[in-house]
Amino acid sequence: MNLLPVLSKLFEYCIKTRMKPHIENRNIINDEQFSFREQHATTHQLLRAVDLITNNIQLNKATAALFLDVAKAFDKVWLDGLIFKLWTLDFPQQIVNVLTHYLKNRTFQVKINNSKSDKYSILSGVPQGSILGPTLFKIYIADIPVHMNVKIFLFADDTAIMSLGDSNAVAAEPIRHYIPILENWLNKWKIIINPDKCVAILFGTKRKHNLVTYL
Repeated sequence: MNLLPVLSKLFEYCIKTRMKPHIENRNIINDEQFSFREQHATTHQLLRAVDLITNNIQLNKATAALFLDVAKAFDKVWLDGLIFKLWTLDFPQQIVNVLTHYLKNRTFQVKINNSKSDKYSILSGVPQGSILGPTLFKIYIADIPVHMNVKIFLFADDTAIMSLGDSNAVAAEPIRHYIPILENWLNKWKIIINPDKCVAILFGTKRKHNLVTYL
């Protein structure tokens, strides 16, 4: 957790306020992002996902679901990639320049009692526990690829990917085609998935199945 001084919090609040109109006018944040957004709580996203699965079961259809967790999401944001996206999204030059100087060339130091460690460079990541960090992370992942017949549910650094079909095999097919596309995007932007916290499940009319069998 990052404990920012008061002046840094005021600075981040001012920058976020300046960025907000541009973000809203350009619809930069992905519509499926339901975290760190007004009237878009993660509980709302969870209800949407549960409703989709429940409705499919009532229609006697199967739902394939892939749940992904980004490893150390805020800590591993590729700063050069983030800055590139800010330029691409036509943020004002002054905003991009300020954020570049604010995010890059950072250092950290550990202090225990009266002892201090050497200073080390922070090579990636946006500040956790800050006002601006969540906004920058949402911008960074806003261009997650879309695919026909695949629904994406974003929970900040967690993602659920779902598709439906008349059978388990049919339901799994769109996700099977989507995985290489998603993998290329993850590799391009240096986003690492935590395999230990990822789950693939098929929700059928009678019981859950292991989606991996069909991928």
